[in-house]
Amino acid sequence: MKFKKKRYKEVLVWLAYFLLLFSIAHDNWGTTKNGAEVSLFMVVVHFIIFYGNYYVLMPLTFAKKKYLLFVIGSIIFITIWVGLTYLVFSYAFQSGYWISPIEFRDVGYFRSVPRVEYLWTGRISLSGLNVFFISILYFYAEQDKLLTQRMWALEHEKVQAEVKLLRMQINPHFLFNALNNIYAQAVLEESKVADSIHKLSGLLRYTLYDCDIDEVSLMREIEYIDNYIDLQELKEPALENIDFRVEGNITQAKIAPMLLISFIENGFKHGNIRKGGWIRIELKASSTELLFKCTNSITTTKQQKDPASGIGLKNVKKRLNLNYTNRHQLTINKSEHQFEIILKLSNEHNLSNN
Repeated sequence: MKFKKKRYKEVLVWLAYFLLLFSIAHDNWGTTKNGAEVSLFMVVVHFIIFYGNYYVLMPLTFAKKKYLLFVIGSIIFITIWVGLTYLVFSYAFQSGYWISPIEFRDVGYFRSVPRVEYLWTGRISLSGLNVFFISILYFYAEQDKLLTQRMWALEHEKVQAEVKLLRMQINPHFLFNALNNIYAQAVLEESKVADSIHKLSGLLRYTLYDCDIDEVSLMREIEYIDNYIDLQELKEPALENIDFRVEGNITQAKIAPMLLISFIENGFKHGNIRKGGWIRIELKASSTELLFKCTNSITTTKQQKDPASGIGLKNVKKRLNLNYTNRHQLTINKSEHQFEIILKLSNEHNLSNN
């Protein structure tokens, strides 16, 4: 479609150029007749000059940094078109096809000009040189445009690859924990193993097949979080200390897949639910904004640092910068006994991080 649109514009340019030359050449100073044919000949010559240089000479020489070959080729090219132009005008004018000898003698300006074909050959040659240099500029403009498009495409591919890599870095840590939890449940309560495996299967299906796009339905993301919390409750049986609330219109909302899970995973890790800790997760959706809040207790017990948790949070921040540039606001509040993450995602490009 773009190719056809480009060609359509070029046809219009050449048509306008022909009309301009026709208005100049038609009965120009009383020396020419058949002005349309003269104009058409000039357009054809300039057309060959323009595209001959654009598609042949420039790509084969100058674009490959063969500058000497370009100079030689240009000289040969110019010599050929000047020579052919002279031969055509010499025949046309001497035969009287494009000029009337009587009309020519009546024009005082041309009395000092021995051969009128010289005049027209020079005129077309000079205008042809202008067209030749314009084609050089046009070639470089198009090459610069193509280079910009290729760089943009490569940057886009790089961003997409980085986003996928960040997702892959988040998943193994969660999968490892989930399998350990199911194993512990299988030892204690065999009756619930099938349901847990089914939920884990749903999580993996979502991760592998539903997350290969930029945005998913918020309802699917909430379902993923619900299943994740259910699996976490296998090792954190204190249900009253786990609170997950959803408010607002979630049916139409979209979100980058698996964007929130690292915050929730971090909350479960440091909340220490088994020893009286707690975690509260809130999600509010509106037509213009999505508000996520995850708050968890922090135990005073000194815990071993988990590098995967830190990697997860760093990855989410990178994803936010990639997927929600100028459309997110991430706030992290930490006190002695509480850790809170507040994330705002907006449809407008008016948010910035604190």
